[in-house]
Amino acid sequence: AFVGGIAGSTKNTTVASAISDTEISATDASNNVGGVIGQMVGGSIYKSRANAKITAPGANNNAGGLVGYSSAETSQCFSLGSVVSTGENTNTGGLIGYANASITDCYSMATTEGSEFTAGLVAYAKGGIDKCLASGNVKGVKYGAGLVGELDGSSASVSNSVAANNLLELSAQSSW
Repeated sequence: AFVGGIAGSTKNTTVASAISDTEISATDASNNVGGVIGQMVGGSIYKSRANAKITAPGANNNAGGLVGYSSAETSQCFSLGSVVSTGENTNTGGLIGYANASITDCYSMATTEGSEFTAGLVAYAKGGIDKCLASGNVKGVKYGAGLVGELDGSSASVSNSVAANNLLELSAQSSW
């Protein structure tokens, strides 16, 4: 299922200046859950923000404070609140759960708690991340980090970014 504060799913869409203050509980498995958009395929999102409380306890979830799953260019966005996705094989990020596109000039103050890939900004990244900040507390069981839980592939990179988390409670730490 695709669950978002404004839209469940978008395809090749531009989302601009979206604001979402929401509480989402997605109890099934295999969800893409986000404070603004659950799943973005292509397109872009910019100058948008979410203050979300997201709970997605099922397995195989992508959960993010802004977007759950994204292959959209993301810029000038931020997220607050909390993202909790504790089922098996989950990607739990303060801004984006699973990102397959670039992220620029974004930040997250959301707290995150997950069981697989968990991070303050992006749980699982396959694109470039530049000029970003994460400062929310992170609690993870397997692979976690203050900024990015996993960088995957030749297009994945982090530059000019900061992890300024007060608390990292991790049983194993990956990325940086």
